[in-house]
Amino acid sequence: MKVAIYIRVSTEDQAKEDYSLEVQREYLESFAKREGYEIFKV
Repeated sequence: MKVAIYIRVSTEDQAKEDYSLEVQREYLESFAKREGYEIFKV
């Protein structure tokens, strides 16, 4: 299955509190790989 990853932060606090774009991307890419999904766009 092909999937897209959507990441964002709404506030500066989210970016500072370990919810940065990089952290989200790493988590979601790891999840997709573990579940056997093919990422076609981030």
